[in-house]
Amino acid sequence: MTTTPEDLEKTARSLIEARQTNLGTEVTLPVLYFNGDAVNVVVTVDPSGFVVHDASAGAMLINVSGLQVTKKLNHRLAELVAAYGCEFVNGRVTARCTEDQLAVTMAMVSNASCAVGNEARQANRLRSMAFQEQVAERLRETVGKRVRERAEITAASGRTYRVGHLILDQSLAHPVAFVEAVANDDIVSKRVAEFFDLKEEYPDVQREAIYDDSRPLESFNLVLLGKVSNPLPFSSADRRLKNLLQAA
Repeated sequence: MTTTPEDLEKTARSLIEARQTNLGTEVTLPVLYFNGDAVNVVVTVDPSGFVVHDASAGAMLINVSGLQVTKKLNHRLAELVAAYGCEFVNGRVTARCTEDQLAVTMAMVSNASCAVGNEARQANRLRSMAFQEQVAERLRETVGKRVRERAEITAASGRTYRVGHLILDQSLAHPVAFVEAVANDDIVSKRVAEFFDLKEEYPDVQREAIYDDSRPLESFNLVLLGKVSNPLPFSSADRRLKNLLQAA
């Protein structure tokens, strides 16, 4: 293995890709949105020089998240983008430059677009908190005194988890099921790791993953959850919960 400056530079350059599209030349840069997608910028030429923009990709993440773009939010996004020397107009991050400024401008536009897209993370966080409370209310109604919230459980690895909800048997002495809310795809890997660890230590305790079926999870994430738990759509979780109570 060689780690000369030349080799390392070549490796870093391999993360950059350029291709011609109907919008202009699209360049993939080693900058990531919060969801792991790489940031692309589009470069075009006009009489005044070069124009670099993000094709509204950052704003699209906000739209997909369901976050409403109010005047206040739009003003905040414009301020974020301005810090990178760019403009935010009609949802698009844009900057103009000369040829000798092109490399730096592409970097600035990509980071500004990333800052815009990352605002969607707050929407995901708020929605996740709201869904967790929905699940908690459903369990209180269905399970009653047999549910415990945020119980500390030590798993096979020695790690202690604060399990969202614990359903007890009729004697209120032994756990029947571990229940976790899964609001979106972002939380799946964390829940899979937790359930796998708990499964090793408590093989006889059911593991229930109640997910928000108003915004369905990716199919592969449902498969992953299914390997370590019983995925339950929120809209029809009651029957399963009642069966758990009757069985114990």
